[in-house]
Amino acid sequence: MAASLLHLPNSVLLRPQAAGTSLLDKCSDVEGLKQIHAIMVKTGLVLAAVPASQLLAALCRSPDDGSLTYALLLFERLRCRNTFMWNTVIRALSDSNLPEQAVILYCQMRSDAMPHNPYTFPFLLKACAALPSALPETQQVHSHIIKHGFASEVYTANSLLRVYAKSGCTDSARKLFDRMPCRDAITWNSMIDGYAKNGRLEMARQLFDQMEVKNVVSWTSMMTGCVENCLFKEALELFGEMQVMEVEADARALTTALTACAHLGALDQGRWIHTYIKKRQMQLDPLWDVSSLTCTPNVANSLKR
Repeated sequence: MAASLLHLPNSVLLRPQAAGTSLLDKCSDVEGLKQIHAIMVKTGLVLAAVPASQLLAALCRSPDDGSLTYALLLFERLRCRNTFMWNTVIRALSDSNLPEQAVILYCQMRSDAMPHNPYTFPFLLKACAALPSALPETQQVHSHIIKHGFASEVYTANSLLRVYAKSGCTDSARKLFDRMPCRDAITWNSMIDGYAKNGRLEMARQLFDQMEVKNVVSWTSMMTGCVENCLFKEALELFGEMQVMEVEADARALTTALTACAHLGALDQGRWIHTYIKKRQMQLDPLWDVSSLTCTPNVANSLKR
């Protein structure tokens, strides 16, 4: 791809915007994207916000080594940086296990008085969750969310709620939950999952019972909470209720149910689940063999027959 870009006909360069966008759609390797960058510099297209944003996003998406480094160099040199570009790079840094750099970039964004939008904070909160100082950083970002008027945005509030719950601050998460003017299934499931993973199963169950429409994530969060707190019988009871309600189980729900079966030695239920999996040709996480069945190898062998 990269070599062919060096021999583009002049007719392509006469329409730089069309050429740039079409090439970006077709190219994902970093060397090819560097060649497209060179074309955009030659034609002046790199000075325009939209095509420059597309190039930056393509570099951030590229799986090639060095693509993010090149994206950061490009970002620093761009004169037309907009909110989309800042969000794109913050997200890329968060996804690339560089949370500190994502937070530093956000601080630079603030010092440059760049406007925020509802997509700025979910990417930033993901970075905060990965920091050793997750809670104080999250609380500070929370104050910024309120200041910029995004506290009522469901997408942003859900991200904040998940980070509080992951940090063990279920009370802060619940306050946020109760104040949200609009909640979706993700909101409810995140709060239930937060309670369950922090050992507050009674609170999780209260919310679970209040949900008008429960999806597979809701059921699995409750089941996982039971298993993690050694309530294996209760986990299987939930799985049975889930079947009665005709909720289609996914791989995570089945893995959780099999874990409970293994700990209880529940061969009949385990075989039923195993048949369910085979009929639907589902692939389960192989870790379930390690995490749950190694403690009861006889059960494991029985289920696999």
